[in-house]
Amino acid sequence: MSLGLFSIKSGSVFNCYGGSLLSYHIQKLKSNREIISWQSSDGLEIEGVLSTPVEFDANNKYPLLVVIHGGPAWASFPIFSDCFNEKYPIEQFIEKGFIVLEPNYRGSSGYGNEFLKANYRKLGIADYEDVISGVDKLVDIGIADKNRVGVMGWSNGGYISAFCSTFSNRFKAISVGGGITNWSTHYVNTDIPYFIRMYLGENPWNDPEIYAKTSPMTYIKSACTPTLIQHGEMDARIPTADAYELYQGLRDMEVETDLVIFKGMAYSSDQPGINVAIMKQNLMWFSHYILGESMEDFSVL
Repeated sequence: MSLGLFSIKSGSVFNCYGGSLLSYHIQKLKSNREIISWQSSDGLEIEGVLSTPVEFDANNKYPLLVVIHGGPAWASFPIFSDCFNEKYPIEQFIEKGFIVLEPNYRGSSGYGNEFLKANYRKLGIADYEDVISGVDKLVDIGIADKNRVGVMGWSNGGYISAFCSTFSNRFKAISVGGGITNWSTHYVNTDIPYFIRMYLGENPWNDPEIYAKTSPMTYIKSACTPTLIQHGEMDARIPTADAYELYQGLRDMEVETDLVIFKGMAYSSDQPGINVAIMKQNLMWFSHYILGESMEDFSVL
């Protein structure tokens, strides 16, 4: 059932009307943003952007959120810009007491051709290692609480987040935005199948093993993390079949999950109300599952 901008599926069906979202304003706060680096499991050097409160105390262990950029040929930057973070309210996360890591995993732009090619036929698995090694770096230096870590991302960032949801038990909460969940079914539904062949080297008929190895759904029986799934109804690049497949799999595994389909939204949205809804849902999701705050208003955003 749906009304207005989006619909949500969970144990019960919520009726949501988006008009009231237009009055929800984001006020920027100040945070420190710096580039840090670490080694992935195979020795590859990875960089990322770490955001911390202005009054940061290195003797404290902070809850950590990982925000993964799309692409993969894109990057996170140490400057703050709404156009790069319109779906994830980083400044509001900082205000809540989180620190935020934005990893530039292998395949990201700005690090040379070899780095761009480093995730060829290693999607998902190597991406996860790049992300989790960054988490481990912050845990090891004593500023991140290993028991309070969340991860989120859209598009390819959503794919990596979906991989984290099914492949790992390291996270307390996850948000999958417009993410790929099964490369074989995605191959026949997307408008750019050639993109998949460019990264996996073959089509699913000639090399089903690589499609299975790199698909989040392959590991669905290991899923255990509460996962929010957000997706555009009209997305031709990553169709909603990916979202429904992950949602059904998580439900079958009795993992807490909500599915939000944004009405009329394609790969991205030009409606400010939708972007605000996405941000507010993510703020509430991680505040609830990591900080223990209420979710009672999530259904009427």
